Parts: sequence; structure tokens; C-alpha cells
Amino acid sequence: MECLYISEKIDEATVRYNNVRELCTDDQLLLVDMSFLKCYAFSSDWENVLSLGNDILEKLNFCLDKTPLILDLIYFKFLYRHSRLKSIFDAMQVKDDRVLNIMHVLSTMFPAANRINLNLFTRTVLKLAFLTARYGNSEYSGIGYACAVYLMYHGFKDYKTGDLLQNMTLEYLDKPTDNKSIPYALIGTFTYHWSNPFINTITVLDKSISYGQIEQEFMYSNYAAVFSVITKYVSGVSLSQLKGYINDLLKVDSRIENFLTRYMCSIHLVNIHSLSTGEEKQLDIPNERQAFYDTITLNYDMLKFHRLFILGETRKAYSLAEEIENRVDMHKGFVLNGDFYFYSALVRMAIYNVLDKKEKRNSLKLIKKHIKDFEVYAKYNNNSHKAKIFILEAEYSHRIRSVEYNEKNYYRAMVFAKKIVIYRWQHWQICCLPDGTCII
Repeated sequence: MECLYISEKIDEATVRYNNVRELCTDDQLLLVDMSFLKCYAFSSDWENVLSLGNDILEKLNFCLDKTPLILDLIYFKFLYRHSRLKSIFDAMQVKDDRVLNIMHVLSTMFPAANRINLNLFTRTVLKLAFLTARYGNSEYSGIGYACAVYLMYHGFKDYKTGDLLQNMTLEYLDKPTDNKSIPYALIGTFTYHWSNPFINTITVLDKSISYGQIEQEFMYSNYAAVFSVITKYVSGVSLSQLKGYINDLLKVDSRIENFLTRYMCSIHLVNIHSLSTGEEKQLDIPNERQAFYDTITLNYDMLKFHRLFILGETRKAYSLAEEIENRVDMHKGFVLNGDFYFYSALVRMAIYNVLDKKEKRNSLKLIKKHIKDFEVYAKYNNNSHKAKIFILEAEYSHRIRSVEYNEKNYYRAMVFAKKIVIYRWQHWQICCLPDGTCII
């Protein structure tokens, strides 16, 4: 069954799965279902991941939405208060197989819930954090801690506690422990880049990829490879370097585990082609799985938006931002989101004076939100965010408050730069920062 699925003979594998289920006892059925759940996850068949995952949780007598979400959030803050953090990491080992099975299923459902059902995603993240804090350490503890970091960053915007918890989690992962690939992938994907240099984020993601080979964990380690590509793109590596890295990733045999990786790499190769030649190239994306299709097209549109910005096509960029901004905001934490928010604010400010009243009101609200967020990020250790806030503030003063251009903030941004490189767009210059990041 698994061999058929991994070989991408999905219809045959599904028939075999249904036949095997008919022969199983209840205990065997749980193992078979959990095995096939992984197959669905490998192929990014996220709708079936959530359907089967919820069925398995029901058999394990576990309910994701037993209590109101607000009470779960309050309980989370209670469990992960400062005074308890050290005791959580020093807890005894979990020996309850039911709890371990639940955590296994939840960790498999995590990516699917993120793309399909945000309420379910929040509950999934909460439960993984709860189970770790309540029952003690296990092979899934790193995942639970990484989920707690995510909630501190993007649920409560408590970056100080989130950063502390993140550092404690990384220290925990430095010790001899099982299942390191997944927590490294989660931290590198969702939180680390907001408070640390992009080059260090790539190191965290590389650890996920390396441990994926050691632990035979091929789902999240493939996600880590995808987000390494995206982080390298955002950090401003040369297009030739990025293309070389992508081609190296694609040299591996085509397997169901790298299904998402192949398509995400494809959209970046299309983007590199368009940036290099100025030609638009169409990408054929399968639309049989709606959530997968929506994920790939959203990432493609975010790259296209950046491309329109570089070309100075601000009206088209604005229209695309209006179309996708809410969708981007639904999926918190990704490194490409920060890039999008920065350029969205710049584009909205660039054409602010030609917008109608309703468009101005909506754009001003978003501009202020993005500036406020980057003011927070700039307090931490990612020089790109520090440079971006200086530029956003300078543009806001000139374009929104009609103050004469003041070059001070641009020079302050350039304090973080090694050199100025070739692109210019009206008043914008692309600055390469000490950590290898290009801010525009």
C-alpha cells in the first residue's frame, strides 16, 4: 500500500488501503489509517488529511474543539507562563501510547490545517503545545515547543516571550533527542526569520533537511527545502545562485514525498526566468486538489507582485495586492509574507494620491499596520527589518504627510548596507545588507 502510494500509483494504493482495512482488527485499523494519513500528507492531499485525521482522533477519543477557543488560548498562556518554562523542558518522558498517537496525528495534520481551516489550525497548534506541557517530554516535544513559539509570535504577538521560548527550544534540540527535523522546519519556516538574520534562518532550515535524512522524515524536511529557496530569494542571493540551488534540489528522484517541493521550485524557476528575460511564462498547476492549487497560485502571485514592483508597474502591483492581501494575511508567519507586506506598503504609498476615498482609507489602514509591525520586528536581530522600517517611515512622511523628502532615513537604512547594487525604481535603491539581505 505505502509502496504503491510513494510510487505515485495513488488509485491502486487507495484500493489496496480499502481492502486492507476490511481485514483489520480495531488495533490494526488504527495503524493502517495512520500509515495512509502520512501518504495523503506526502502528496499534499490536504482535504483527505483533515478528513482521515479527524476520524483517527475520534477513534482515540480526542476532540479538537471540545472547549471554546478563547478558553484554550487562556489556558495556553497559563501553561506557558514565564515561571513554568524551565519546568516544562525538564519534565518526565511520556509513556502513554494514546497521547503519543494523538501527537503523531496532529503533527501530520498541521500543514493541511494551515492551508484549509484556520480555526482548526489554531486548535491543532494549541493541542500540540498543550499535550507537551501537560504530559511531559517525548519524541514530539520539539514540535509542541515550536507550536508554542508560533502562538507567542503570531497569536499573542508576545515576541519577547516567543523569542525566549524559541531559544530554549533550540537549546533543547541541541541535546540528544529524537525527531529534530520537524521542529527545526517549523521554527525556520514560521518564526526564526522575524527576529534573526536570514542567513541564520537558512542554517536552521538546513538542520531540518539534514536530520530529515537521518530520521527518515521526508515531509517536513521537504517543506524546509522549499522555505530555504524562499528565504534565499527574500535575502537577495543572485538569481544564478538561486537557480543552482533549486536545480540541485530537483536532481533527486521524483517521489511522492517531494510533490510540493517540485511545484514550489517550479514557480521560482518561472519567476527567475521572468526576472532574467522580461518574458512571462505560464505554469501548469494541477487543480484537482483545491487547497494545493490555492497554495501554489498564491505563492506565484506574491512573486509576481514583487516582479511588478521592480518593473515600476505600480498600478498593476496595487491591483494584485488588493486581490491577494487578505489571503496572504490568513497564513501567518511565512518569510515571503514579510516581503509582501513591505512592498504592499510601498506600492500603496506610491499611488496614494490617485486613489479614491475608499481606496485611500483602506490603503492607509494597511500602510499603518505594516509600519507598526516592522517597528516591532526592527527591535530584533534581522537587519533587513531595521532597514525596511527606515524606508517605510521616510516614504510615509513624504507621500502621506506631504513632508519634503528627507534623506536621513535612507542613509540610516544604508548603515546596514555593504553596497548599493544595480536596480533603481523611482527613489528606491536596492541595498545589500551585512547578513546578505537585499532590502529592495
